[in-house]
Amino acid sequence: KLAEAEAKAAKAVAKRTHEAERSAREELAETLARSRTESEEQLEESVREMEKALQEELEKRIREARQKLEEERFASLAEEEAKLRSRVDAQISARRKAAEEAEAPKEERQVQAEAAKRLAEEEAKLSAATQRL
Repeated sequence: KLAEAEAKAAKAVAKRTHEAERSAREELAETLARSRTESEEQLEESVREMEKALQEELEKRIREARQKLEEERFASLAEEEAKLRSRVDAQISARRKAAEEAEAPKEERQVQAEAAKRLAEEEAKLSAATQRL
């Protein structure tokens, strides 16, 4: 009878142990599944945050590069404009001088110079004649 009782007890222990093991394994499987899901969600969230940070950094660098290029372009344009203005001013000045020389009243100036010379000569003669008297 003792052997039967021990066999019965061993069978009952095995049955309870089997159920406890099965329950523990199911609980472990559920816990692992939840843990995997949470881990995947955390990973996805971390990746999204990293992508967002990288995207913002990229956009910032693009803005800075664009601004630098625009500043360089404006500086280059200003320099080129100054050179062109200088060249145009020199051309205008040269053309004005040429036009003034071409349109100058040369004959009238020559006539006036000769008249001024004759006047000076006549005044000198008059002064000499006045002193003789």
